Amino acid sequence: MFDVTQKLYDLHGKVLLEDDDKTPLTARKILEVALITRGQREVQSIEEQVERFKLAVRVTTEDELDLTSEEVVKLKNWVAARSAPLVTGQMALLLEGKKGLGPDATDEM
Repeated sequence: MFDVTQKLYDLHGKVLLEDDDKTPLTARKILEVALITRGQREVQSIEEQVERFKLAVRVTTEDELDLTSEEVVKLKNWVAARSAPLVTGQMALLLEGKKGLGPDATDEM
């Protein structure tokens, strides 16, 4: 199960904040953006757009997701197309079931 409420951190262990500088940045927010926006020069079939929409609804309405290995691979790619390395790297680790950069981080990288 993937917990979308997990927070993301900077390289010094401080919680990253959304644009309002008050709300902690969570995996949910990153996935919502990755799922409902297109990368530059990205062409999506109707099937892919519907798949992404359905995943976005799950991300928005559920705190824990039971993801297939195929969904994990797609999510990592969609996040990578829209995010900086700090976010992409953490999300890849979290989606793989590893710890990110927060207080519970380990040497799993």
